[in-house]
Amino acid sequence: MPTVHHARAAATAILSICATCSAAAATLCPAPPSAPAPPESLAIQDHRIHIESDSATLGADGNAVVSGKVLLLQDARRVSADRVSYDRRTGRIQVKGSVDFSDPHLRVQSDAGSYDQSGRASFSNAAFQLLDRSGRGFARRIAVRPNGAVRLDGVRYTTCPAGAEDWTLHATSIDLNTARQQGTARNAYLVFKGLPLFYTPYLSFPLGSERQSGFLYPSFAHTGNNGYSVSSPYYFNLAPNYDLTLTPGYMSARGVDLAGQYRYLTPTSSGQVDATFLPRDLQTHSERDYLHFAENTNLDPRNRVGVDIASVSDSSYFQDFAVGSAQTSVTFLERRA
Repeated sequence: MPTVHHARAAATAILSICATCSAAAATLCPAPPSAPAPPESLAIQDHRIHIESDSATLGADGNAVVSGKVLLLQDARRVSADRVSYDRRTGRIQVKGSVDFSDPHLRVQSDAGSYDQSGRASFSNAAFQLLDRSGRGFARRIAVRPNGAVRLDGVRYTTCPAGAEDWTLHATSIDLNTARQQGTARNAYLVFKGLPLFYTPYLSFPLGSERQSGFLYPSFAHTGNNGYSVSSPYYFNLAPNYDLTLTPGYMSARGVDLAGQYRYLTPTSSGQVDATFLPRDLQTHSERDYLHFAENTNLDPRNRVGVDIASVSDSSYFQDFAVGSAQTSVTFLERRA
């Protein structure tokens, strides 16, 4: 049966519930700041649930209700709420009023939710922040599993601040596997400036910094030459020493294009190939393309050979499409070997 300990003179109570769960695993626009760290005075790595509040009531049946600035701590997880009720028979904890949940990877804010001794949690109609991805959003339902995996249903996601959401990703569901550092979205579509741009029934993306095949952050821009533009790169982790990134894009004033970057590394050399292809420019009514190849090879500790070759479809290419930081002023291409 749960036990109540009077911890401070100000009627603050600690409700300790034994648990055998494991700790939670788990740039386009900035994300909100993360939740504050739990008090260091509590032993938050003992796998027990600690509840701190202004008042607590323990019934004869073992059920408990605590209220007033409630703080629930279990290992690396933290939940604050206005009111918490504990059902001894089911082991479920109901949290209500200004609910704020956080672990090392996720922060959730909602009006109500539930929690149990295994570390399983669920919330409805909740705002969330993905701390690993610096993104935020809203979900109709959020379920956190004991192993740290997260399921979000009815999702709207963005990395833009509130009031300036240039783009949002909508999905029927998103699963975040923190153990594999991989996320998957189903029935996803991207909205830019209120305009739906593309739909995909399945979308995979990495959660951490490790190399992993999947979609990278989309990018958005607006220029006088090309109008509004959006691109969505997909990264292929082909092998430890070479990879490929393909980036389909759309420019409102030019049309659809495809860019690619291939990188490789050998014991004696490294190289990179960059290419962009626009099948039909809506302004010039012609094909536009760019190709660049660079390689450095170490023949021995004192000698090195370098190759740098580039070509474009026409002399106006760099005026219309900036490549790099100073390419708009390029009038000819140098080839070196």
